[in-house]
Formats: sequence, structure tokens, C-alpha cells
Amino acid sequence: MQWQPSAYGESLSGLDSVQRRLADMFAAIYSSRLSLYHAADRLDAGDPHDVGFIVGKLQASEAAVQCATAAIELMGARGCHPGLGAVQLLQDALMTLAPSGTSDVIRKRLAEFALGSSHLIPEGAPA
Repeated sequence: MQWQPSAYGESLSGLDSVQRRLADMFAAIYSSRLSLYHAADRLDAGDPHDVGFIVGKLQASEAAVQCATAAIELMGARGCHPGLGAVQLLQDALMTLAPSGTSDVIRKRLAEFALGSSHLIPEGAPA
């Protein structure tokens, strides 16, 4: 299904508020990718770097849910139309939250690491 959204006679993509939300969505996805790429690079170099993967998973999962929700909100009532795929994106994003621990569990593990009471492997630690 093709849909050309408009408001006030112009494309929604031309509105400043929509552009700001799209920029935020792009930044969230980009930064989560960088985090995961960095952790993967460290792993390839022989540095297991648990913390990097945990941070990347948290960022990527939450960014996916936030971006899918924002897409539905930007589309208004049409965001719920099954032919546009936004609801499926949200369902898929929600499924990324539980594997490896929910965001709350991950935050607890990161807090323990930050406080020095964790067994997570920091970047640069001997393997």
C-alpha cells in the first residue's frame, strides 16, 4: 500500500517537527549500531568486552521500540493499518527486549558494573 501523507498542503517530511523526529530516530539507530560494531570489533581483536555488547543490546532494542512507536505516531490513525507495516515493525521491535534480559535487567547489570560489583568483562581486560 502506498500512502503519501500531507498536512497543510505539503508533505509531512517537509515539516520541521517531523524532520526533528526523523533525525532523533536516525541518531538512535546510528548510535546503537556504532556501539554494537565497536563491541564486535573488540571481540574480533580478542577482547570479549561484555559491557559493550550489553550496552549495544540495550541501545538497539530501545531504539527499535522508540523508532517504531514514533513511526506509528507520525502516521496517525493510518499507522495501525496492517498494509503499511508499522505495527509489524513495533511487534518485531518488542520481541528484541526480552532475549538476554529485559532493559531493567540490563540496567541492573550495568549499574553493578559501574559500581565495581559485577563479573562483566570490561573493554581491554585480559581474556
